[in-house]
Amino acid sequence: MEENPKKTWKTYGVFDTYEDASAEKMGIVDKFDLVKIRRSGPGGNQFKIKTWTEPTAKPNKKKTKKK
Repeated sequence: MEENPKKTWKTYGVFDTYEDASAEKMGIVDKFDLVKIRRSGPGGNQFKIKTWTEPTAKPNKKKTKKK
């Protein structure tokens, strides 16, 4: 059974208003696979933009067979 790896989100920036965060999100949505806005800070009065990009597949190493 294959394990489903967890996504590692990176913080792109922190903003004081949702409108500022939303405007920035619209500008970067083409550069990343997924983009989301989360509340942060004391009392949830700031907004973080979190981004995720699909990791590149590692090439399989060919194993040589011994004769």
